Amino acid sequence: MLYLEQLAQTEVKLSETNIKHIHAIVLGRIRPTDARRYRSVPVIVGDHIPPQPWEVPIQMEQLIQKYQGEWNVLHPLTKAAYLHCDFVRIHPFIDGNG
Repeated sequence: MLYLEQLAQTEVKLSETNIKHIHAIVLGRIRPTDARRYRSVPVIVGDHIPPQPWEVPIQMEQLIQKYQGEWNVLHPLTKAAYLHCDFVRIHPFIDGNG
């Protein structure tokens, strides 16, 4: 939580580095070998089939671009909801996506 508060109080832009760092904080003690790494295997989450592993870096880059660009006109809460929805749809990590 402290790291998230620090990010919120600065003007640091959302980036893959920040996302991976947050993931490492969340998952680091549970699955250290998977922390900070996009998944390398296909997954199925309920009845949802996320993008294939090789598509994850591209889709994450597109997500960050939308967040920093076209979504800037949205209310911050709406912007956060869009970010969360797309992030969960991509399911970039093997665990710790929630």
